[in-house]
Amino acid sequence: MYPEDSMILRSPLIAVAAVAVLSLAAPASAANLLVNGGFEDTGTATLQGWGGYTYGTGYSLPLPGWIVNSGSVDIVTNQTQWSPSYEGNNALDINGFGPGSISQTFATIADQFYTVSYAYSRNAAGAQDPALAVITAPGANVVVSAANGNFGSPGNLTWQTASFTFKATGSSSTLSLSSTDAGSGGVFFDDISVSAAVPEPASWALMIGGFGLAGAILRRQRRTVAA
Repeated sequence: MYPEDSMILRSPLIAVAAVAVLSLAAPASAANLLVNGGFEDTGTATLQGWGGYTYGTGYSLPLPGWIVNSGSVDIVTNQTQWSPSYEGNNALDINGFGPGSISQTFATIADQFYTVSYAYSRNAAGAQDPALAVITAPGANVVVSAANGNFGSPGNLTWQTASFTFKATGSSSTLSLSSTDAGSGGVFFDDISVSAAVPEPASWALMIGGFGLAGAILRRQRRTVAA
């Protein structure tokens, strides 16, 4: 190690800049924190005659990755009127034999921001108009409205996408999806994900400034040692 390198490593300013850069870069991960967000895993449930799977508080078979808190929900497949899904072969109808509610708890870091993204449509076989559901997360209560005419027709579904951001309050957070409609048709969900939020442009500017500060200090200290 050169003498000037020892001085550089001891510089508190560079240490502060490095910490700032790392803390800003960490939230950029796009990994999905949810399990079975696309509802492709149906577990050991049996495909029913109408072309899907039903899960509920009165059923012994679980919906992989999720807890059914009330009522029942359906996983619908790419058959007859329930196609195409947004991605893969399956989608979720939040109304099974009636309004349902599901949730999933996942690891988070307190005070860090997370982005929830999802695709949604409407059960073309008898859902209310509009079909309504609510997505909740810490500090967030988002109403999802799927109006007739905007989401295709039986066998020719169309989808829309949306997202929102929430701030975690602890080492774990819970995401919930709940129907606010009666009946056996409701909002369809697919491709649900939760990921650490990407820093805002102002944060990126601060991070780049941290790199610039560290570089300037390095150059100045090397000149001082050389002199």
